[in-house]
Amino acid sequence: MLRCVRADGSTTWQRNDDQHAGFFPLHDLTHYAVESELGFTQGFFGLIAHGWNIEETTGKTARGALPNEALEVEYLVAASSVAAARGFMPRARSNS
Repeated sequence: MLRCVRADGSTTWQRNDDQHAGFFPLHDLTHYAVESELGFTQGFFGLIAHGWNIEETTGKTARGALPNEALEVEYLVAASSVAAARGFMPRARSNS
């Protein structure tokens, strides 16, 4: 289950008990990493922070289409997921 608590105390959550249950934890963590490290403010977690509910982040609800930045984030997350599934994950460089 993913439960997000906004700064105003409101929440949105989603529970996946179906065939996607194993997919979403890593997918959501990848969103967090991409959005926080690259400074995106309108990716999945940015939209949630601005009042969107999880089910509205499909772009297929009355809320309307996703912002272009959210689509860019989704592309980066998907590319990272494919790389991980194929066993390729670049290693961080050390500064020493």
